[in-house]
Amino acid sequence: MEYGVVSIVPALVVIIIALATRRTFEALVVGTFSAYVIIAGPGFLTAWLDVLFEVLTDYDVQWVIMVCGLFGSLIALLSACHGTFAFTEKIAGVCRSARSSLVITWVMGILIFIDDYLNIITLGTCMCPVTDRHGEPREATAYIIDSTGAPVCVLLPISTWAIFYTSIFWSQPETAALGYADGLSMYVHLIPYAFYPLFTLLVVLLFCLKLLPRLGRMKKAYDRIERGGSAKTVTSGMEKNAEGVPTKTVAGGTEKGTEKNAAGAGEKNAAGEYDRADKIIKEEDMGTPGRKGTVWDFLVPILLVIVLTIVCGEMMVGLIAAIVVCLVMYLPRKLLSLERFCDVFMKGFCNMIPTLAVVVAAFIMQHAADDIGLPAFVISVVEPFMSAALFPAIVFLVVAALTFVTGSNWGIPAVCVPIVIPLAASLDANMLLTLAAVLSAGTFGSHACFYSDATLLTSVSCGIDNMDHALSQFPYAMIGAALSFAAFLACGIAGI
Repeated sequence: MEYGVVSIVPALVVIIIALATRRTFEALVVGTFSAYVIIAGPGFLTAWLDVLFEVLTDYDVQWVIMVCGLFGSLIALLSACHGTFAFTEKIAGVCRSARSSLVITWVMGILIFIDDYLNIITLGTCMCPVTDRHGEPREATAYIIDSTGAPVCVLLPISTWAIFYTSIFWSQPETAALGYADGLSMYVHLIPYAFYPLFTLLVVLLFCLKLLPRLGRMKKAYDRIERGGSAKTVTSGMEKNAEGVPTKTVAGGTEKGTEKNAAGAGEKNAAGEYDRADKIIKEEDMGTPGRKGTVWDFLVPILLVIVLTIVCGEMMVGLIAAIVVCLVMYLPRKLLSLERFCDVFMKGFCNMIPTLAVVVAAFIMQHAADDIGLPAFVISVVEPFMSAALFPAIVFLVVAALTFVTGSNWGIPAVCVPIVIPLAASLDANMLLTLAAVLSAGTFGSHACFYSDATLLTSVSCGIDNMDHALSQFPYAMIGAALSFAAFLACGIAGI
């Protein structure tokens, strides 16, 4: 059944509720409910539950859940032994100013290119305390980290992103007919046309060098610093303590609860209620008193994840190996007891559950968009306006919009490619430019969507609410998108 213009209703519901309430999970649940109300009527709940069970039994979803959870465990272990703190101290010695701390974060984001998850988690863990010291708000650090995640990965042909996109591009007969020896060779040739990741890296570098003005919510974050506010104080969500361990905050301070100071006494806030540390683990509580880790306690597990991800082609293998290495390194030196090691592991994993709930809801949203025919409807609307010159720019615009509203930075391109590539061939449009437009659009979706996995992981690793992060970086993502659209349009019209 075709739903026509009604197919855009669930996407609008999600965006409106997310902006109005700043609650991502609830917005996605209501949006997906609205989709299945349209599709199934009174039986919407049964239809929604069927999709939920389908999502939870999908291998890709299970992989994301396990990888994110293990990342949470690894971060907690690195923090508990003070390995993160030791590494941060080394980096802090190189960062002499606010500008240099941001630029070094940008450089490190480019160096850790194998996978955007690995990039985000590693940088968030080690760089937030450094930029905090130089008075940079967490919103700025999160923007830089997110902007060097997927955008860097798509520009290098040995990353997980490159492997995925090469596989879906090369599976089409029209791309195989281009004359390249293999999919990798074709991918290398389209990289110069990947305008969104290229412009994003340029925009974020200008931001780091303070050559770009602070816009929107980012300006408010810097105004907060100028008024003497904390780099870690956000409207709501997670913030990190001095050692980089996330704690929950609300407007103007810490969430109500109990937090103990170094002497073990509860500290009361202005309302006379106790503050408490949230979820992951406080280092002083979980590590062995008097024993501090070294920079190698951070570097060895992280490097092991990177190396094994490259060698084995599977990040989960690297994460499991890194956690085992932590066990071997920390227990004999009594940095952690076995009991505390297990506690930290479990609490770190459990701390990712709120993020994983949003990820699962986003996967349901992807199914709902497919079931209600959103991609097909949007493509049918713009198809009459397509020509060889305009085609790459329109593809970028359409696929970017679809990835943004669904949060599916791999799923939507995979669905659109079998439609887009034959159309490009029939119009005699530049095939490499069209493929680069799809690649750029998927990157935009990962970077800009309020509830994409990259946005959520960046928010967790930097200790801020995902809507604070998403809305503060959105103007800069739109600058990159606008420049990219203009570039695709100019290249298409020029016949490049």
